[in-house]
Amino acid sequence: MTNPTELYIDGTPYSAGVTHCANTSNVLSINPVTNAETYEWIVPAGWTITSGQGTTSINVTTGSTSTSGTVEILAKNGGCNDAHSYFYFYLVPSNAPTVNLTQPTCTLATGAITVTSPAPASGITYTVVGTNPVVAAITNTTGVFTGLAPGNYDVTSNNGYYLDIIGTYPKAITTPTSNCATTTSVTINPLDTNTWNGSVWSDGTPNINQNLVFNAVSGFSSTTNVDGCSCTVTTGAVI
Repeated sequence: MTNPTELYIDGTPYSAGVTHCANTSNVLSINPVTNAETYEWIVPAGWTITSGQGTTSINVTTGSTSTSGTVEILAKNGGCNDAHSYFYFYLVPSNAPTVNLTQPTCTLATGAITVTSPAPASGITYTVVGTNPVVAAITNTTGVFTGLAPGNYDVTSNNGYYLDIIGTYPKAITTPTSNCATTTSVTINPLDTNTWNGSVWSDGTPNINQNLVFNAVSGFSSTTNVDGCSCTVTTGAVI
């Protein structure tokens, strides 16, 4: 028997080196192999074959980004030797990255973004782009971005490797990929403004990470210290 030579993914011929999304369902199929009586599909750990095992077509759900690997197809005929083919899938995260935000304070006027998932690993890079105001893209391998001015940002994780096939042996090749939904939008907020209107503060009791505004002609008085990052007294206000 000859080895299976063509793999189809949802009806489209497999292309070596093309990345695929994690946690998605696909139909994998091959053309019938002459004299084959049955077929065995072997998929990476974490993948699930939901139907079709033993035939030329299976329904399969890919695993997480950490379960990239080889799909092996064996064409079988009784006691004859199996005919093998291997097709390598490199999975790109299909879930948007999870991030922690550090908002500006009075002592540090800029914020920070830390990507917590996917965690840093070989081949993974992270990019932050400011959308409002527009800020040029910053890319690194740590997922930590500091010195960010208040504004809106898109955070993207990119898995920068795929494996190509030479015969039945995978060969690592570096290339950027971004074909899966991997962007999270976040906001770095400016310091709150807390305004005294003559009777109450607009944002609760003042604290050191707020800009204070006094704009009441009826005045303001206090027997204790009032903390704030800055203080603005509008024309006509009394303190």
